[in-house]
Amino acid sequence: MQVKHYDNLPESSTYAFTAEWWYSPVSTRIDNYFISKDKSNKYWVLWNSWFDDNWLKDEEDILTVIKVGEASDIKFAAKLLIAKAWREEKGASSLDYPEFISQTGLLDVDDIEEIANSIWDEDGDDN
Repeated sequence: MQVKHYDNLPESSTYAFTAEWWYSPVSTRIDNYFISKDKSNKYWVLWNSWFDDNWLKDEEDILTVIKVGEASDIKFAAKLLIAKAWREEKGASSLDYPEFISQTGLLDVDDIEEIANSIWDEDGDDN
């Protein structure tokens, strides 16, 4: 895979949604998901942006990629990318069903719940 990543979240990225997890009153996770293409326009890229309250700054990271040909449009790409990223993180035993969708964008709540249900219900897990 020869993905030509940008160094930072491109301004042309499309906001997908924000998901939240509340582990305790003082421990939360808020992920803001964005979709873009890489520099070559051959790959869809899923970005995560969040505020690091330890260092008091915004952070961003690339979570996963798929080939552009795997998705007919950006919305379908977003669904595939989110599902891929969440499955991988769940498999590492570090991700639970999102507790709250605080903002929607490209994907609406029904889209996100469909993705989450397909992941956390696939082996009988409750959400």
